[in-house]
Amino acid sequence: MEITVNRLIAVLIVYGLPELAKELKDAYSVCIGDYRHFATLDENGYGNDYVVEFTDDKIVVFGRLVEPEGGTVWQYRNEPDWEVSAPTIGDILTRIDVVEAILNIKEMMPEYWEKTLFQRIWNGTGSIFSAIYNIVDMEQALINANWKRAENPNVAPGCTAYVTKDIPGGQYGMVPVADQPDDTIFVIEDQKNTGKVSLVMQGAGRIHATETWLIIGEEQGKNVVFTFHPGEPVPRATTSTEELPVGTVLTKAEALAKGFNLAKVG
Repeated sequence: MEITVNRLIAVLIVYGLPELAKELKDAYSVCIGDYRHFATLDENGYGNDYVVEFTDDKIVVFGRLVEPEGGTVWQYRNEPDWEVSAPTIGDILTRIDVVEAILNIKEMMPEYWEKTLFQRIWNGTGSIFSAIYNIVDMEQALINANWKRAENPNVAPGCTAYVTKDIPGGQYGMVPVADQPDDTIFVIEDQKNTGKVSLVMQGAGRIHATETWLIIGEEQGKNVVFTFHPGEPVPRATTSTEELPVGTVLTKAEALAKGFNLAKVG
């Protein structure tokens, strides 16, 4: 059974071994058949070695013994340092899927992921988490949460939605344009540089949300987190920055005429 490094790291994190996960994440890795060898070296050439065996029903980590005195052969312990039955179904597997997707997006598109996290903390735009004040805590809250798969008609084809109630302080920050006063002014923004715009307004209040939704899709052959937010998904943005440049100011009538039904709270 082939296993990617990020999949293995996700398993270790979910099973409560974050220090080992970090060490293997930073290590040099080679995969041969059902084994993956990790070597960690410091600036002096010293470090730890691990062999990870993964089969259809278990994942086992062996640490290599120090070189025996007077000998030249390095050996691995007969007893594993850590062993777990390979998760196949249920909430643990779902959480592993989410953690792996977080690791993938963080590795493949770090700037996008950082902007996504910034947008969701206490002073972000749209739907936010009022009790989370920095992106490190925001990411850790996603990793620590227990997730379940969910269905929603606004999730794009080919994507998978997950939901949790484990992240406090969720504030849903989308408001109907039609419900706003006629003299409301809206601004076009694209905070994550996706090329698709959002309609933003100031002054509207947010609504408490008990659920957090997270959407995973495929990018370059890997599952990544596309977005996450308090409250249920809304229809995807379809207007491009070429059609409406960032910074464009619209009245309520103009926003409705251009097809905007929802606006983010700024």
